[in-house]
Amino acid sequence: MNNFGDWTFYLAMEAAKWLNTVVHVLGLCIAAWAFRRCRKRAYLVVGAYFALVLFAWHVWPPISHTIYVKHTPIEIQQKDEEQAREKHPAPASYRINIQIAPMVLVCGLWLLARREPEYHRSN
Repeated sequence: MNNFGDWTFYLAMEAAKWLNTVVHVLGLCIAAWAFRRCRKRAYLVVGAYFALVLFAWHVWPPISHTIYVKHTPIEIQQKDEEQAREKHPAPASYRINIQIAPMVLVCGLWLLARREPEYHRSN
């Protein structure tokens, strides 16, 4: 592949990765807005789903890596890396993964939440 093709492929990979993050952040915001609007606890459950996915993608990997590096001796880490290189000597093919289901979930959540009556506290 030429340099321009490598560059556009890299941008497409990054855009696909951040598109999934943006969709989940948007879902979390809509769930919070819907809960504040009508006070139904089911929106908290949906919001917890989006929050857990974001946590698993962006917060947990550095924590897990730190735990692995701290508790695993250098020799074992090097041995694991050598075994991985032996199993996969050629570069892996990349696939751009755009998840449709979370997009549909966010759209459905927004369609449901916008029709909810607003919650008014009685004095």
